[in-house]
Amino acid sequence: MNTHKYIALLLVGLITHWPATAPAGDTDAVADEWIVVMTDTRSSRRRGWSSGVGYAGSYQYDEDPKLKRLAAELARDFSLEVTRQWPVRSLNVHCVVVRIGDDLDATLEALREDSRVEWVQPLNTFEGLATLDGGNTSPVDPYRHLQSSLEMLNVAPVHRALSGAGVRIAVVDSGVEPDHPDIKHALAEQVDFVGRGDLSERHGTGIAGVLVAANHNGVGITGVAPGAHLHAYRACWELNGGTRCNSLTLSQALDRVVDARPHIVNLSLTGPKDPLLDKLVGRIVGAGTIVVVAHDEDAVGERFPTPRPGVVIVRDGSGVAETTGDTLFAPGGAVLTAQPGHSYDYMSGASMAAAHVSGVLALMLEADPAVNATDTLYALTESVRAAEGGASVDACAAVSVANFSCD
Repeated sequence: MNTHKYIALLLVGLITHWPATAPAGDTDAVADEWIVVMTDTRSSRRRGWSSGVGYAGSYQYDEDPKLKRLAAELARDFSLEVTRQWPVRSLNVHCVVVRIGDDLDATLEALREDSRVEWVQPLNTFEGLATLDGGNTSPVDPYRHLQSSLEMLNVAPVHRALSGAGVRIAVVDSGVEPDHPDIKHALAEQVDFVGRGDLSERHGTGIAGVLVAANHNGVGITGVAPGAHLHAYRACWELNGGTRCNSLTLSQALDRVVDARPHIVNLSLTGPKDPLLDKLVGRIVGAGTIVVVAHDEDAVGERFPTPRPGVVIVRDGSGVAETTGDTLFAPGGAVLTAQPGHSYDYMSGASMAAAHVSGVLALMLEADPAVNATDTLYALTESVRAAEGGASVDACAAVSVANFSCD
């Protein structure tokens, strides 16, 4: 039997029985699990079978007996323990997560040389780049005057005419509180690829608050792009005060992004270089979507995603006194934003900086939907200014690429 076909069928069969979240291992690394990536050789009609996506739902895959048989063959041929699998339709592949017993190196070499295998990679772990600064504050009174990050961003003059209306932003992160009074107006779609119950998580809700918190609703704060449409894809979960994701959940969410084709994708997370995820990012930017990523200052070695046109990498500008022409900074320190429980709190880190830039991009695209990734990146980088408190993109200067004047 063709191995590509066997693995492809296997993946769809297993995903039905394995919770779509199932973050494999709640540790920083899952060294004993590997992803075997195989070509899906089924017909396009069979690959398209699924029940689709709904609000606050998760992908569900139809049973396919052939996939089950392929899974059994894979485990038999290489003495593997299959723990989960899932199709990545936009790449026409199926991924099987396996545990390898004895002779790890020899088994990996054999898998990579097998004609049925596209590639083999670790099941990587990723994390969010934001920390909660303090205790929750009361959500009763308006807090716009406490949003110093928006002053650094110089967004108030832009808000006189622009709100990001009509621009679709996908946030691939932990859960977003769906009924938060400052977020619910913008929530166009919510899909859970983790399946751990309550969607109300700090990191994802915080990112959403920076982006789309309602303006002039008499509650809480104001987002950078309060008129944008939010597509919240939960690919991460929160554990021991941190935010974790892995190759499996992120690939499912990014595969959804390929289908949804939003204008902007916000990835406020970091992790090791990952071939599967990089291929998906390539598809996303190839379709014209701009990918905004938080830069990890402590990272060593190659990281995800690989820099390329269409990928905007943002650094936390807190305390930065001097800027260079090729570095993009935005507010990341003590950013007041939305939190679960209809509340608000301060968060810090490059995650917040990335969200601010995603919001400014939404304003630019509302002003001129025809501007491309190269133009927007140039305008954003050229607009960076250093002032008291740090360095930041200047929203008013950035939107000039879209022939918008703040005067």
